[in-house]
Amino acid sequence: RDLPGGCSRRLGGCQFTRRLRRPRISTNSETRPKAATISLLSKDSDPGGNKDYRMEKVINAALCFDGNETQKTEWLDAIFSDVDRHYGYSNSFEKAIETTAGLMPQAFLNRVFQGTEEQQNRRSFFIRHGGIRRSPLSKIDVTDLIAWCQQRNTPEIWGLVASGIMLWEKADANENGYFLTTSAVTFLEAAPDPEPVLHAYADRVTPSGWTGSRADTMQPRADAIAELSLHVRQDISDAARSTSNRLAMEIERERIRDRQRDEDREQRFE
Repeated sequence: RDLPGGCSRRLGGCQFTRRLRRPRISTNSETRPKAATISLLSKDSDPGGNKDYRMEKVINAALCFDGNETQKTEWLDAIFSDVDRHYGYSNSFEKAIETTAGLMPQAFLNRVFQGTEEQQNRRSFFIRHGGIRRSPLSKIDVTDLIAWCQQRNTPEIWGLVASGIMLWEKADANENGYFLTTSAVTFLEAAPDPEPVLHAYADRVTPSGWTGSRADTMQPRADAIAELSLHVRQDISDAARSTSNRLAMEIERERIRDRQRDEDREQRFE
């Protein structure tokens, strides 16, 4: 018996076949990256993040299709032109940029090391500090990050990329403890030299914002790195001990400053 849409069924048995039509892709997929490019370069503010939310959906849909390479290249050009123009920052369309990096990891990372020396410095700064809430690399799978670093075969690359990995996870919702994410440990174990990676992790122990004691905020993160001193690999455990000792000294200096600030505050009220 013939069924609508090219389907057929053989009665008396369980076989069911259907001729599926390949879905037609709207030509809108060709114009989406171009529209996003124009919006990014327009310098319009987006204080509520509504445009970023909509653009992230547009970019996610557009980049999932094959083809449109010219439009995709123009979109990447727009992202890094914006980064260059703002000296390593890009406060516009953060989610859309993260999604772009996640869907085009190799092309995105390659752009960091293209252009003049000044452009490369600004783009490296963007990877380390350019996001408002998260690193632009936060949606790139760690296996893609490792593969790209291995292809570059440059030791300092590992430290740069390490600065963009999702690093901390809360040990418990009701406690202040942290531990390193699985991605962070996997990346560290893949690095040819763990020291630059751990230095990048240690640089992120100091919070960009905090309430109360800065040293108390730093301590749980430093403790998470100190746990690596028990790692089975000797090179990682040695590098972790060295890094942990440096962090301990930094935290102690911060506690001294905290006490000094408290004493100064008390004297002003006397």
